[in-house]
Amino acid sequence: MELWKNFDRLVVFDTETTGIEFGRDRIIEIGAVALENGAERGNFNALVRLPAGQMLPTFITELTGITDEQLDREGVDDRAAAEGFCRLLEGAERPLLVAYNAQFDLNFLYYLLKPLGLVSVLRKPRFLDALTVYRDRRDYPHKLCNAIEAYGLTEAENSHRAVDDARATVLLLEAMAAEKDDLLRAILYWVVFLYLLLLLTTISLTVWVFHRSMRPLYELLRWLDDYTPGRRGAPGPCSTRIVEFRRLSAAAQQAVDRSEALFEQQKHFIGNASHELQTPLAVLGNRIEWLLDNTEPTEKQMEELLKMQRTLRQIVRLNKTLLLLTKIDNGQFPES
Repeated sequence: MELWKNFDRLVVFDTETTGIEFGRDRIIEIGAVALENGAERGNFNALVRLPAGQMLPTFITELTGITDEQLDREGVDDRAAAEGFCRLLEGAERPLLVAYNAQFDLNFLYYLLKPLGLVSVLRKPRFLDALTVYRDRRDYPHKLCNAIEAYGLTEAENSHRAVDDARATVLLLEAMAAEKDDLLRAILYWVVFLYLLLLLTTISLTVWVFHRSMRPLYELLRWLDDYTPGRRGAPGPCSTRIVEFRRLSAAAQQAVDRSEALFEQQKHFIGNASHELQTPLAVLGNRIEWLLDNTEPTEKQMEELLKMQRTLRQIVRLNKTLLLLTKIDNGQFPES
């Protein structure tokens, strides 16, 4: 138990009394067990005689099984009982007194020791009430028999005899200490589980927020991927309140508009140039054919004229191709 780290001796005790009023009733039995490092070092148990003429209440005899005849026959006086208890504390530097419902037992112990001048023995020990610890672990009822049953302490005996109850309290302390270790492990497991759950939740939420925040950028990229010069589609996406994305969308729209304007200018230039070149090329072709048909050029001149004619025909074909592309771009040929 963790108690051994702070105390060198545990003295677990219990008392049986004639009633519950510590100033008027008296101890009729005291039992105690001393432990060091988890092992029993000694024990003490004694019946205590009542003053002459005082008799035990009937319900106490029924509860404990102690009779007036037992007290007269086996009982010791107050001093012998007190000194026997005090011997269990001798030599301990850091003792701990433990009882189940310690407030009750310590009050009666105090009134036993005080008239005998032995109350100083209670100055060194620290005190632990096993009942208070049990109350923190389990719901009502909180009697010692209930605690024994709750922890399944089959080897414990709750006979309402002092030494038996003291030993039962020792077993209860060990069970609660083991339960504390289990609780610590369970708490550790739950902390790790909750940490991982929180981590996964945080990561998932971060990814979701990131994708939701970057959605305008993805829409703009898809719009740019689908864009083809000369085929103006819908305007650029701008369904966002994020200033940076709105500026980026506006810049992309301006770039597309400039590209469209340049493409239109280029298309018009090609079309106009093709139309303007068509007539001079036809005239030039006719002139070359006239020279070939109506003159008598030398062999060298004939070769050069034929080369010019072949080159001119290539230029004419290229010009016709440009005209055809211009008509297609202008929609003058329906798509089949």
